[in-house]
Amino acid sequence: MATKTHKDENFPVASALIAKKLRPHVMAYYGFARTADDIADNPSLSASEKISMLDELEAVLRGKTPADAKTKCAEKLKESLEITGIDPSRATDLLTAFRMDAKGETYHTWVDLMNYCKYSAAPVGRYLLDLHKESTATYWPSDMLCSALQILNHLQDCQKDWLEMHRAYIPLIFMENQGINYDELAKSNMTEKLQPVITLMLQQTEGLLTEASTLPLITFNRGLRMEIVTIHTLARRLLYRLQKQDLLASHVDLRKTDWIMAFWTGIMRGICRKQLMIPQK
Repeated sequence: MATKTHKDENFPVASALIAKKLRPHVMAYYGFARTADDIADNPSLSASEKISMLDELEAVLRGKTPADAKTKCAEKLKESLEITGIDPSRATDLLTAFRMDAKGETYHTWVDLMNYCKYSAAPVGRYLLDLHKESTATYWPSDMLCSALQILNHLQDCQKDWLEMHRAYIPLIFMENQGINYDELAKSNMTEKLQPVITLMLQQTEGLLTEASTLPLITFNRGLRMEIVTIHTLARRLLYRLQKQDLLASHVDLRKTDWIMAFWTGIMRGICRKQLMIPQK
């Protein structure tokens, strides 16, 4: 059973801004990704068991084996991809990232982390762009936006991920430069040595959001453009809250007012093809 639904996510999934005829396809993709994510995060499974189950999902997705109750989501996505003509790599790349999670990969540098995001985050944005028949020129800023969302999500859960799965998505070199290790994430409050690490992570993420700001300019579909502006606005709000709050002392969440503001901004600024506003320092 899925640990959460699309309504529990930080960012909208198949919202009313997406054309009604496309939403079932988005939900098929989400259902596949959610199932794979739950496998990779299941504490009762060994690494080999997780990888085996992820391999089974891929085999069904590629039509190599028939689906069963546990892999039905892969069959549903396979049918959706055949209808839409989208490359299966948009889904199989996700499995590459989930296998990395299952193995407990350590990301030594920012480049290593971005390579992980290449598989864990970027395919999601490219899937939506392909579904809307957007130009390949949109891929780069979309990759930056999706990578930022991924990192923000991981920072939110950095303490939980370390305590429950011994997993961290902060480059090891960032920690070593401060003379600390990942056990610092288990503490009840942010320490003086961890604070610069989190600040650097947020600065790097803010840079990704800046690079993503041109995406609405080159996105043709109005509904998708509104969704992009909404998501970008929510990401900036979450970034702001993570900058202001101690993410170890309590879980940092978006508020209802953040969602209202983001949707309003998405509609108003997404109507026209404009570059996203970047706050001045």
